Order: sequence, then structure tokens, then C-alpha cells
Amino acid sequence: MSGKIIARATALTLTALLAACGGDSGSSSLADTGTSSSSGGTTSTNAGDTTQEVTVGLGTGSGDSFVEGQIESDITSLAAGGQTKLRVYVVNKSDGNSLITGSDSEVRFSSTCISLNTAIINSPITTSDGIAETTYTAAGCSPTDLIEATYGSATASVKLNIAAPSADRIVSVPLTTNSIAPSGSGSTSRPSEARVTFNVVDQNGDGVKGVDVSFSLSGDDPNATTPVTLGTNKAVSSTGGEVSTLVVAGSSSTVVRVIASIETDSGTRNTESQPIAINSLIPVDTGFTISADNFIPDAQFTAGVPVSLSVYATDKNGQNIRGNTIVNFTTDGGSVIPECTLDDQGTCTVQWRSQAPWLTKPTITASTIGEKKALAKWQQYLKI
Repeated sequence: MSGKIIARATALTLTALLAACGGDSGSSSLADTGTSSSSGGTTSTNAGDTTQEVTVGLGTGSGDSFVEGQIESDITSLAAGGQTKLRVYVVNKSDGNSLITGSDSEVRFSSTCISLNTAIINSPITTSDGIAETTYTAAGCSPTDLIEATYGSATASVKLNIAAPSADRIVSVPLTTNSIAPSGSGSTSRPSEARVTFNVVDQNGDGVKGVDVSFSLSGDDPNATTPVTLGTNKAVSSTGGEVSTLVVAGSSSTVVRVIASIETDSGTRNTESQPIAINSLIPVDTGFTISADNFIPDAQFTAGVPVSLSVYATDKNGQNIRGNTIVNFTTDGGSVIPECTLDDQGTCTVQWRSQAPWLTKPTITASTIGEKKALAKWQQYLKI
């Protein structure tokens, strides 16, 4: 009723304004003007003093065949990964359930599986002919899904029965880490473990939940003091078919892969991960070098003359020591920065400078923990 009162007040105001602008009793009458709104539920449309109520309903059909609250579906029992067309009719219940046409109506579709990304649908749908149609695709959803259409306060729904997907194969997901440090040599920037992930999918490539997966390793060094291990040898695929395990490095420099296996209706299915390199052990004396950018600086009794000193380190396999190793420096003449940390190229640089004590041949010593867990020293002298 409030909608009708507001509409008439607007019409009277317009008439009064025209009269104030010079209209008289002989003036032509105003043409009917109308305003309308629609958001589901009951709305009103005004044409002069005539008010027409619009009560939005969602369902199937129109007129005498209209059934409120239902979504029309081509099929209600879908195979895994199957599709169906969904239709909902937007009607004016106050006008004999006639289709609402001539203006846009936006209908939204939702469901639990849609929110979980295990079903796909086009939504919202805008219609001007009173029929909103969309396509629903199962993408891992089962065994049922209740789809709801809404327009304002009007709703309709349909329940779909969806066959459970069956595992067809398992596929490897690209690695985020393909090189890790050996056991005992890891750091935050280069850990000694890497996560390996796979996806269990059906024939349509959609993820399958609840499938048992077994993991094993290939490529490990059988003579390693500490072997490569897996965080878990078995796991169950989660929503979306994802399953993972952790590769924990051993003590040897090697390359490994993870093999993932599942049982399907066609038998056992296997796949391998991308390779993971385990490398860069601890330094050895035969691969530890110190150099200077100037071995004969002009620095006799002159303070503050700099010389850059670089250290290069490899392990017993000739591989660069990739970080996580600190080298200590001492000198018996001048002064030197006390330490530096090897980078991924197996090198780091400090600066020596001339000052007291004055020596014509100061000796700089670099040291770190070597292969035999003992303090090893490498020396170089400058001639001033």
C-alpha cells in the first residue's frame, strides 16, 4: 500500500509544478507517467493513478503451468564430469504468473559444489525475456548437489545426482624446489627437503578425492651414510585429487625421483616426479682457494689502502659450496673483515686494509670446517 501512496504523491507534485509555471484550467492534461522497480518479492508499478503490483516468483513454466520454487533441468542424474542445462522462469505472480519481460532480470545460481570449485556454472544470468538459462558441469562433485537460483527474495532449486568419479591416472605437478642441500647442510634459503605433489584425476582430468596413493624413490645412492627418505610412503588424495609427500635429503650427492602409484579399474598406474638434485656437501682442502685483487699494494707505512680477498670453495665432488658456510679470516699485519658467507657460486669476498702492525709481507689466513669435521686453514700473503 505504501508504494501506491508514494506514486500518487509524485504525480500530484508534477501537476502542481506545471500549474505554477503558467498552466491554467484550459491547459492540456498531463500524459500518464509511471515508475517501476523489481528486485524479487513484491514491487509496484505506477501509471498515473493506476498502480500495478509485481510479485516476483521463480520456478518452471508460466501462467497456469507455473510451478514455484523449482529449477528446470534437462537431466537430474549426471555421470562424473557430466553437464546439464538449467532453466528458471521469472514471473509476475500478481499477473497470473506471466513472464516478466521488457526489463533485465539478474538471476544468480549457487551450490556447495560450486563454492568448492568441484562444479562449474555460468552465473549470474541476465535475462529480458523472463527465462534464465545456464550450463552446469560436474567437476569432481558427488554424490549430490543442490543448486539454488535467487532473484531478490525469490528462490528456486533443483537437486542433481552425480556419479562418483573413478581414478583413471595420476599426474605429476611441477616442482617448486628441484635442488636441495644434503642432510646436515641445509639452511632456510636452501633446505634439505622438498615437497613433491601429484594429482589423481579421472578420464575427464578432474581431481578424484579419497584415492590411496603409494610413494617410492628411485636414484638414491645405495652407499650413502644417510639415505634419502620420504616423509610418508602412503597418502589419500584430498579434494581436487591432490596428494603429496616430502623428500628428505641423505648425505650423498645424487639425483632422485618420486614414483607415485594408484590402483584403477584397469590396473596399477604409476608416474614419476621431476628430478630433485641433492648436492653441495662441505668444503675440502683441495678445493679451497684464496685470492687477492692486488698482491703488491703500495701500502708501506700508509694506512687505509684496501685489498679485496676472495675465497672459493668446493666439496669432494668439485661442486660449488652453495651457501650455509662461513669462512673466518685472520691476519698478522694490517686488518681484515673477520668473516663472510659463501654464496650460491661457492665464493665470498672480504677486504683487507693497510695499517699497523706494519709488515712487508702480511699473511692472511682463511679457515672453515672441512670434510673431516676439523678446522682447516688456507693462507696467502701480500708483499708490500
